[in-house]
Amino acid sequence: MTKITAERTGRQIYKALKGVVSALIFFLLILPTGCEKPPPAKYLFRYRFQPDEILNYNVTMDGKGEVTLTTFSRKKEAEEITLPVDFKGRFLLEANIDSVSSAGTAGISVSYKDFSCMITNRVRDRETTMLLTDQLMRVEEGGRIKKELKVGESGFPLNGIVGSSFEIEVDSRGKLIQAQVPPDPGKDFPYMKLDNLLDQIQPEFPLAAIPVGTSWSREVKVSPPESGRPWNRGQIWTIKLESIFRGFKAGDERVAIIDLSGNFKQSIDSEDSRAQLSGLKQSSHTLTGTIEFDLEKGLVLSNQSTLKQELDILMAIEQIAAGSKIKVHINDTTSITVKLAAPEVK
Repeated sequence: MTKITAERTGRQIYKALKGVVSALIFFLLILPTGCEKPPPAKYLFRYRFQPDEILNYNVTMDGKGEVTLTTFSRKKEAEEITLPVDFKGRFLLEANIDSVSSAGTAGISVSYKDFSCMITNRVRDRETTMLLTDQLMRVEEGGRIKKELKVGESGFPLNGIVGSSFEIEVDSRGKLIQAQVPPDPGKDFPYMKLDNLLDQIQPEFPLAAIPVGTSWSREVKVSPPESGRPWNRGQIWTIKLESIFRGFKAGDERVAIIDLSGNFKQSIDSEDSRAQLSGLKQSSHTLTGTIEFDLEKGLVLSNQSTLKQELDILMAIEQIAAGSKIKVHINDTTSITVKLAAPEVK
């Protein structure tokens, strides 16, 4: 190769390399703009109630707790006794969709049926069991029937519940506009709180579509285990419940997973406490749960929630003995699992 040819070839290679470098620099300059990550996908959470549809939810409940009683008297030393309590139950929650407006607000008749619940109390070596079904309540102690009530008889815990329906109105975001509340089954079955069951199992959704990882909050009502006055006085407390759209069920991007958490604590200051002969002194409540929601069908498929509570109550028993009091400590955990059966049509 001659010297002239070599120089010409070198210039050609230089020009080619210069062009490649220029193109590479241009590509690098436009890369940040042209290859930005797309905005995250957003999902609109809405209930899609269908007129004349029947939604059947199987509900199981598992409650465990301890009630510790400490008796104080001017004449005797303090005495303490702990009463363990176990509760297991199941029933069917049936929701009949009576009407749906153009905005998606639904009128729903809710009924509760097919109860099978048992609570066990133990005091030292004595065990008492209470069985509750739609038709009867039976109390047994040591294998002997101590009490039996049939549906319709005075004192039967499910009077006003079994065979009745309760009207609610809920919008497409899950907000309860109005609701009829079932009567409380009473102190014999302290873990069955049907009045706030819908609040716990049915989430209320944000106004706008949201991406995965979005959180929002709402308020729900909780009440203490029913033990009868003056052990408690029908207190209702409000928990701020935080929800987060965690993602999707494995293998099914139609089913969204929502995690719930919330807690509430309260106490009576010392001055008020001294002024009261009896009543609640302090309590704490923690509610957690996970919901599966079908975005396509607009229905809750399942819900698992756990409510943990601790309460301290002071009860004066002056009518029994002057200067006598009972300190009550309740430690209570209730787990609820709700699963949707196949929807029906009327």
